Amino acid sequence: MFADMKEMPELIHMRLHEINQVWIKSYDEIYNLIKDEEGAATFWAFSLWGPGRTAKIQCDVSAMLSPAMFKEFAVPYLREQCRYLDYSMFHLDGTQCIPHLDHLLSIGELDAIEWTPQTCAGKPGGGAEAWHDMYRRIKNAGKSVQVVNISPAEIIPLFDSVGPDGMFILTQFKSKEEAETLTAELEKHFPNKTAVQNFSPFTV
Repeated sequence: MFADMKEMPELIHMRLHEINQVWIKSYDEIYNLIKDEEGAATFWAFSLWGPGRTAKIQCDVSAMLSPAMFKEFAVPYLREQCRYLDYSMFHLDGTQCIPHLDHLLSIGELDAIEWTPQTCAGKPGGGAEAWHDMYRRIKNAGKSVQVVNISPAEIIPLFDSVGPDGMFILTQFKSKEEAETLTAELEKHFPNKTAVQNFSPFTV
């Protein structure tokens, strides 16, 4: 496939266009089955909800593409998916994909970016300070951020560093009491914010 991108780019573009048309048709059929009476929909992976066509999009093969190849062979088709969707979130999977972030941020129709570090390979989790600059960069481009693999203890330092607006946090608690304690701390720490809930990145 990678050799074909260099030797037969027109064929690759034709096939990518065909795949996108199938993807859109398939999603439309699913959306008509699952949408509620107001047109809202969920996307189970990463706990997404949005008041319209909502989905996570991704291009994990981008870990093996140069930024120039990603711009040519991925961005146009990701943009097409985002234009079709009402609410879209890109799954940025691993440090090898970070070089493509500028191209992703250039997609005006993209609403949010989720970051998955390779914790299984020893990389720090999503709440680590190492990623705060990247989260600020995403938010400064007008997009929301979903943070995964974050411990409850990292949430307030993260919000202090990058701000709570536009942040969708997926964390785990050992007990209901631990969750209630953190919620109270967040409400005290950010008194001008609505009580912290499991918000979608499209509603914050």
